[in-house]
Amino acid sequence: MSDRVAVFNKGRIEQVDTPRNLYMKPATAFVAEFVGTSNVIRGELAQRLGGSPQPFSIRPEHVRFAEGPLGSGEVEVSGLLHDIQYQGSATRYELKLENGQALNISQANNQWLDISSGHQVGQSITARWAREAMTPLADSTGEV
Repeated sequence: MSDRVAVFNKGRIEQVDTPRNLYMKPATAFVAEFVGTSNVIRGELAQRLGGSPQPFSIRPEHVRFAEGPLGSGEVEVSGLLHDIQYQGSATRYELKLENGQALNISQANNQWLDISSGHQVGQSITARWAREAMTPLADSTGEV
């Protein structure tokens, strides 16, 4: 194991950081998508959700199904449930948002509670996350 890792893209260093920061605070979309699974939100949807056209990353485990009223500092989206994948300790859900973009949600499985019950492919789902879980990403020139 290493305490510093470099992520290269086509011979160019994208980011040098701790393994935790590479995962939790990726600098670019390439790093966000290379290290684990990440939802990279771009364009008009980034503008609407983040208030800026700058892309951002949100990890699937930070997204949850909406329950109750929207809390202060939360972001919410709706879409159709496209896929459900049981992965042992977690279940991965894929939403297709109105703009066609996929949004992955990862929920821990609890042996006493079947969290997938009631969710079916084709169902309309609302998901949300804390605004502070959004990581701004640099554009292709390295500008944040």
